[in-house]
Amino acid sequence: MRTFWKDERGASVIELALIAPLLMLFTVGIIDIGRIGFANSTIKRVAVQGARYAGVRGSEKPFPATETEVVDYVKSGATAMPAAALSVSVVWEPNNSRGSTVTVQVDYQYEPLALGFLPFGPIQLRGTSTQTIS
Repeated sequence: MRTFWKDERGASVIELALIAPLLMLFTVGIIDIGRIGFANSTIKRVAVQGARYAGVRGSEKPFPATETEVVDYVKSGATAMPAAALSVSVVWEPNNSRGSTVTVQVDYQYEPLALGFLPFGPIQLRGTSTQTIS
């Protein structure tokens, strides 16, 4: 019996079995943080691009921008995420004429990989940009 307790063969396999799940969770967590940062910067970038698109296409221009065109433009710019998952709102204050403002808001619910089994819900990402119509 004494030799059984002193025998250290297989100890490294047990240590690996205890540490490997934590290491995998840590690795996937780091990947998730990078994906959240990428999604957040993409949302903010397409909101700015959408506001710019609407801002240079006011009602005095030959082809003024409509809400549908701005929404389609924003969704086409967010190539790294599904367009159906984006919620885009476009608001002109007070209208679509020169000197007015246009605000584009883009919302996206990010579903994390590593935190999916924890009681955390999806992470709400939002990008907003306001542009003066020229």
